[in-house]
Amino acid sequence: SLYSIATIVIAGDLISYFFLSSGKYFKRGNKMITPFNLPWFVLITLSFSLPFFIARKLEGKSRKEKLFFVKWFSIVSALLWVLYKYLLSIDPDFSFVFWKELPLQPCNTMLWLGIIACILDNETIMSYGYYIGIPCALLALMMPESGFITVSILSNKAIGYYGTHALVVMQGLMFVSLGLCKIDYKNAIRSVVFFIFMAFCAHVVNILLRVTVYPEATYYYTFGFDENFLLRAFKRFIPVPLLYMTPIFIASVFVTCLETLIISFLKRMKEVSATNRFVDRAL
Repeated sequence: SLYSIATIVIAGDLISYFFLSSGKYFKRGNKMITPFNLPWFVLITLSFSLPFFIARKLEGKSRKEKLFFVKWFSIVSALLWVLYKYLLSIDPDFSFVFWKELPLQPCNTMLWLGIIACILDNETIMSYGYYIGIPCALLALMMPESGFITVSILSNKAIGYYGTHALVVMQGLMFVSLGLCKIDYKNAIRSVVFFIFMAFCAHVVNILLRVTVYPEATYYYTFGFDENFLLRAFKRFIPVPLLYMTPIFIASVFVTCLETLIISFLKRMKEVSATNRFVDRAL
């Protein structure tokens, strides 16, 4: 059943991750995950390979069944994120601020938006998960926030931070690999427009939080993020909250369209190759 497949995939992901981090493969004292070390590459490999494994297992299923599966996957992922934040809140070594940990960052929102996308069968949100969600999650995995850069592989920080971002990558890839949304220019532009809309909504929330309970609110980084050198550079160039992200929005248009162009070209080459093989056989 779909429930069984989802359970096996998620459990297999976590079990494989734990198994490869055991003493059998890593010397004591090296059980850490940090960008571009071996455990990090294992996680990235799982994140990109499992969605295509799932697509093969669900081949022939109806769109309704595929939406049901991704919805279930998104619900489990969102609940894992809630558990992760709860464990952070009781961690004596972590300075937990409730208003700072709301699910309002790009990757966090995608876990919840994925549920809505499946319920409404909304291709715009699905495209956003693929075109914007995956790059955002990969950037977070390559440039973690301070406190998450090098952490014990079995710690809540490692499983929570690295794990939930890996789930965002998987979710975005499943929307495409299962055929729930198309990779085309229309969806590419829609995803960027939705990205701008989400950033604007987050900016409104930031303003409300700043004048009420949390003066440092910067969800979607609309007020900047000093730990990221790119955002620091953009803000120095355009010292206006939200508007300083304009280069990011413009770059998103070029990147999503370039990705669409490359994938469309590869698809076309594959179709031409298949046609040539058919002609050769006919002759």
